[in-house]
Amino acid sequence: MANVVEQVRDAEEEADSIVEDAEQKRQQTLKDARNEAEKKIEEAKRKAEEKKKEKIDRFREKLESQREDILEEADRDADDISESASNNTDEAIDVLRKQFEERFL
Repeated sequence: MANVVEQVRDAEEEADSIVEDAEQKRQQTLKDARNEAEKKIEEAKRKAEEKKKEKIDRFREKLESQREDILEEADRDADDISESASNNTDEAIDVLRKQFEERFL
């Protein structure tokens, strides 16, 4: 009878040990899974940030190109206006000279 009681006690201790080991493994597995999830989240955030930066950089390059185009067009327009004004000045001088000659000469 003592032998049976001892076997039952050993079996209970072994069962308790198995349950404790299983609980520790469960907790470790949960911890590992959380750590892995955090790593994946951080990696996803990093990749998203990189993509965002790339898009912003491409957008800035596009804006700079458009800015250069606008400035070039503005320079051409300014040259055209300046030339037109110069031509108008020459024409105005001719008109005034003719009027002067008609009146005074």
